Amino acid sequence: MPAVDFYLLDSADRRIRLTIACRLAEKALHQGYRPFMLSESPAQQSTLDDLLWTFRAGSFVPHTTDTRPHRAAAEVRLGLNMASVADIDLLINLQPSVPDVSLNIERIIEIVDQTEETRLSGRKRYRIYQQNGMPVKTHKISA
Repeated sequence: MPAVDFYLLDSADRRIRLTIACRLAEKALHQGYRPFMLSESPAQQSTLDDLLWTFRAGSFVPHTTDTRPHRAAAEVRLGLNMASVADIDLLINLQPSVPDVSLNIERIIEIVDQTEETRLSGRKRYRIYQQNGMPVKTHKISA
């Protein structure tokens, strides 16, 4: 059963949410995880693809998308669904719904900003994870 970490942002800026996702993906990669960023739309996936090159000065996080071939275990993967994903152990969920947790995932990361839509869907996911007996932690982040 995966552990779930909710990162609660004090900002409604969606770009900050995606930048935090990139920082967490980079950190996970450096910790030896095989992260997958589950995007909610092709536009968001494209933004993440760009941000992984630019989210901080001198940054480049090796990554690939589900539209390009997966090349190495030491890279972040981006996708719109988890259908073709079997070898990940950390999921950064940017979709409004609870992901399929039947895969052997160790951790799920949820990033909730202050937009009404994201807060409401985040609360629903939090309750579902708790009801399913998953350990849930929260972390507050100032933008």
